[in-house]
Amino acid sequence: MVLIVFINFLKQNIMKKILSLILIVAIAFSGCKKSDVEKANKDYDFNNIDPVIYGITGPSATAASGLAAVTYMATPRGGSTFTWETIGHGAEITVLSPSYKVEIKWNQSNVDVDAQVKCVERTQGGKTSEPAYIDVALSKFKPMAYEEFLGDWSGTETDEGGNTYDINLTLTAGEVENTLIFSAVDGTPALMAALFEDWGETFQDNIAPAGNITLYIDLLTGGATFNCDYIGQTLPGPWDYWFSGEGTWEGFNKSMTVSYGLQFDDSCGDNYNASSFTLTKQ
Repeated sequence: MVLIVFINFLKQNIMKKILSLILIVAIAFSGCKKSDVEKANKDYDFNNIDPVIYGITGPSATAASGLAAVTYMATPRGGSTFTWETIGHGAEITVLSPSYKVEIKWNQSNVDVDAQVKCVERTQGGKTSEPAYIDVALSKFKPMAYEEFLGDWSGTETDEGGNTYDINLTLTAGEVENTLIFSAVDGTPALMAALFEDWGETFQDNIAPAGNITLYIDLLTGGATFNCDYIGQTLPGPWDYWFSGEGTWEGFNKSMTVSYGLQFDDSCGDNYNASSFTLTKQ
């Protein structure tokens, strides 16, 4: 009986050692085996790449303001470095990391200019690509201080039906920085006044902003935007309205041109009575 117990004990210990040995071998084998990612990285030899820039993305039209930078990006590739330059107009170039991205601040210009952005790729192995280009139409730009926007403006508004209306108004400062207020008069908004008069609706004084419309001015780029803001509630109704649109200003003639539409909710997808104005500072 004792002999049988001893033999079973030996069998159990031998099996444990065999299983332990198999486990050690399996772990060692799996440690030597490369993952799919590791194999792909080994096969991808940066030194043997033939560089090709398939295109440059970025604005093809912008202001030559000398104030605000715009971003361009070439076809990305790991292991490569990218060099950038501008053709036809000077600029301040800031190469980002990774270098297939760049910020370009075009020098201020008093005339419209046709320019180009050029990029060349150099691989880790020293191979150089053919240059890639993007054409850029630069619009002339003359800065305006925010205070110059305040005061009297005159011009015309054109509605969706092609009807034109004279506009004479005084723009005041908004609570938010660099905003202008188109103030309602006796419940009638400064823009699309004919539409609301035809509907027989006036904005309620006790529900802000009571028909006042806010325009956001970008002093660096020449942009002017109505940011889908709520403009109040009218009677009869009651009806709630929003306003959105965008355009530009320029400092040579101190003028603004903006396109916009009336909206019926805060998604601003209606763009009802699509209209525009052109105004000049008096």
